[in-house]
Amino acid sequence: MNDLQPLIHALAERLPALASDGETLFAYVYGEQTDFARLSRSRINQLGHIHQRRLTLTLSDGRAAVKDTWDIDAGALDTLAPRIERLRGDLAATPDDPYLSLDASPRTAHSGQLSAARDLEPWLEALLANAADDDLVGIALSGPQGFGLASSLGHALSHRSGGLSLDASLFTPTHQAVKIEWSAPADGPADPAAALAQARERLALLGGEPYAPAPGRYRAYLAPEALTELLGVTVWQGFSRQAVESGNSPLDRLFRGTAGFAPNVRLRELREDSNAPPFGAAGHALPGAVDLVIDGRAGDTLVSPRAALEYGGTINSDSGMPIALTLDGGDLAEADALAALGTGLYLGRLWYANLSDPTHCRVTAMTRYDCFWVEDGRIRAPLAPMRIDASLYSLLGPDLIALSRERHRLEDTSSYERRASGHQLLPGALCAALPVTL
Repeated sequence: MNDLQPLIHALAERLPALASDGETLFAYVYGEQTDFARLSRSRINQLGHIHQRRLTLTLSDGRAAVKDTWDIDAGALDTLAPRIERLRGDLAATPDDPYLSLDASPRTAHSGQLSAARDLEPWLEALLANAADDDLVGIALSGPQGFGLASSLGHALSHRSGGLSLDASLFTPTHQAVKIEWSAPADGPADPAAALAQARERLALLGGEPYAPAPGRYRAYLAPEALTELLGVTVWQGFSRQAVESGNSPLDRLFRGTAGFAPNVRLRELREDSNAPPFGAAGHALPGAVDLVIDGRAGDTLVSPRAALEYGGTINSDSGMPIALTLDGGDLAEADALAALGTGLYLGRLWYANLSDPTHCRVTAMTRYDCFWVEDGRIRAPLAPMRIDASLYSLLGPDLIALSRERHRLEDTSSYERRASGHQLLPGALCAALPVTL
């Protein structure tokens, strides 16, 4: 990743000479140097390293654009000319794109952490020593990520980020489990002992006889890890300007003013707190913060470059999806959550969440692990798997009693093709009535 910035400057110098009159060239670079370890039974099952760097080259004549993406190495600049020539042939046969949007404000900027790396192996040794005889299964990832963009117009942007994440579960001999999602920025503390200890305590409680409440409505506390599953399927298109304008957003009623959340609900997109760069793939500058829900009411939508051309508005997102969704915390101390719940459901984790009624922002999901029946503020039994089906307008509206003061940063640990760079920062939610359907 140390050579990302020189590469971007070299591209910015080379691209103007490669563009013909009336043409624009953009080069977007993503790279990562990831150390990873697969864990099984608290041992390292596989240790590996991924070093990848990919370049996406976009050629436009102002009416249409064509792209080419490939893995690059030290000789990448020497391959530009023949690839551009092939793109030029494709561009001649490409129809006009009425929503083509490439940034026309060249600038030079460098952002992010300069030293985004952590030595994974000694950290793993400490983790596995702490896990001892526990059955810890999962994957740990560590290393820097780099994002860069250069153009024939003069853009030269680079961003460096990275950190360490653990996506794992502790298992009982009877195959019950508690999941651990933990992360640390490159320059932050890297001790997951507290997360491991908490998971171990909950795992011990899963050994009892499961309790299956009858279908009905129950007082419930949703931990941040459970709430993120419900919000995750909702915000996929919920805040997208394109989805809102076309009526496909599950938050359509929020933005039309016919539904809302409780006054203490404030949702923001805080890109400035994520690992993602402050610029999009087409060079547009993206704001560090966007207010999506203010005092329970609709705020801004997320406007991608294409949506800005089609529907108007200021570009504030690369795709229309939040990458760093943040919900403000409340007054309830996490340590007091069970006492505040009294009798009802403690949901530490939900699975298979999906929209059951998008019009009313209704989400269905299953409990499986790390969910308990609570009586008089004490955990009495693990919950048998059951299905919930609830509208977020109710859960975070009239049924919302309190939000926890503490919030959990839930890193997107997906690694399909490349490491994700987003997260959610959420509190827990105490609700008066959660519908259980099965």
